[in-house]
Amino acid sequence: MITPLLLSLALLANFDSVSAQTKIKGKAFDRLAIIWLENTDYDLAAGDPNLAWLAKKGISLTNYFGVTHPSMPNYAASISGDYYGINHDDMVAIPSNVSTLVDLLEDKGISWAEYQEDMPSVGFQGKSYTNPKTGANMYVRKHNPAVLYDSNAQKSDRLAKIKPLNMFNDDLAKNALPQWMFITPNMTSDGAYSLLPLSLSLSLSSFPISSPVPKQPKYNKLTLRKQQDTTAPSPLLEPGPAHSSPPSSPTPPL
Repeated sequence: MITPLLLSLALLANFDSVSAQTKIKGKAFDRLAIIWLENTDYDLAAGDPNLAWLAKKGISLTNYFGVTHPSMPNYAASISGDYYGINHDDMVAIPSNVSTLVDLLEDKGISWAEYQEDMPSVGFQGKSYTNPKTGANMYVRKHNPAVLYDSNAQKSDRLAKIKPLNMFNDDLAKNALPQWMFITPNMTSDGAYSLLPLSLSLSLSSFPISSPVPKQPKYNKLTLRKQQDTTAPSPLLEPGPAHSSPPSSPTPPL
């Protein structure tokens, strides 16, 4: 059975690039980056050499699940704790009176941003962006949690923080990476329409700090946390002392 595979990398504190942002000290870590991959059985994902390399650096969370099917309601729930009955991947705009994790982050003064691979422009609100050469969808709105909510999409300052992935390295070079990041590969890199080895290769090339052999000094200061969210048990990389996983709403396999 094919189930969503969600890969998260936590880029923890003691890392130069936080200096240009207000730094709020965390209890366990100071920076979190979340990367989601899709549509791979747990056993296949766990057997991939790249994911196995990451999994050896942490622990497995065996009670961490997606909330429903298909993709979009899971992405919506990731920043608000609910999917509001959404059972499709069509265009949706969740009303502005619904709060999200963005509100909590900003209330605490914690910097945030999203980085979306192949999104054509900052704050883009379209349903998708199609590769002009191949005709394939490169970016899809349904995989962009923040823009699904009008509480973010109707505020220009928040739209400015929803960025194409190619701006990640720019922000890194400027020491301007935020403390909370949600990073979405495109529809090929995330494994939705490609084999796992190909999707991982593309994702790692797009986001080089997740490579097992990073060379850049700033990259070497990162600690990685990897999280897979599927309807099967999912490995989580978590350096240092173990601490509790985020709350989830398990659902039976679909």
